[in-house]
Amino acid sequence: MTNERDVEDLLRSVTGDDLDPDERAYRDHRNRREEARATAIDGSRAERELPRRRSMEGSKHPLQRLMDNPWLLLALGVLIPTVSYTLWAIFELTQLPPAQLP
Repeated sequence: MTNERDVEDLLRSVTGDDLDPDERAYRDHRNRREEARATAIDGSRAERELPRRRSMEGSKHPLQRLMDNPWLLLALGVLIPTVSYTLWAIFELTQLPPAQLP
């Protein structure tokens, strides 16, 4: 029968709590290297998430996609006032009576 002390020792050995800082740093470095190798073999994380991002973008509402595009918002912010004020000016000029010559 195991007692609490044995269980605690087992947990410490599994989690690495009994390691000194140098051994812990080496274990962390080794784990990061193994993860980097696995990522290099399987492809980058960004490439794996790209189809998911595209499917999420495709499911966005059209107005949301418009609001997410700052360059389009900038162009609309310049074009809409320019076109509206130009049309207003043309309308006002057509409504002016002809000038009386002296």
